[in-house]
Amino acid sequence: MDESLSRTVAPMEQHNRLLMQQIEGRLRSGFSAALDSGACYVIRNQGTGVLSVLASSTIEDDHEVVHGPGSFAQCIGFVNSSVVTRMAESDGWKPAPAPAAAATTADKEQTA
Repeated sequence: MDESLSRTVAPMEQHNRLLMQQIEGRLRSGFSAALDSGACYVIRNQGTGVLSVLASSTIEDDHEVVHGPGSFAQCIGFVNSSVVTRMAESDGWKPAPAPAAAATTADKEQTA
């Protein structure tokens, strides 16, 4: 008789096995969803504030969605612009006025 079958599984080992099965299931779900060209979402980790792009089929109730649905390219663009903007603002940078606002300002200067 196989010795590994005859021994009792310790509670911690059983817990670890269940946890690994859950992780493997989520990885498989994520990989299969990534291969589909469906909609994506940007989520924010509530503990760290880190942004991640997830396929719509992997979104769960505990995820804080901050952008989407959209294509992967749109979502990664949102993440990149958020990070770049945040870094620039931390250095004291202020965004330029929108083109329409800039044109209105130029018109006011010419009439003055």
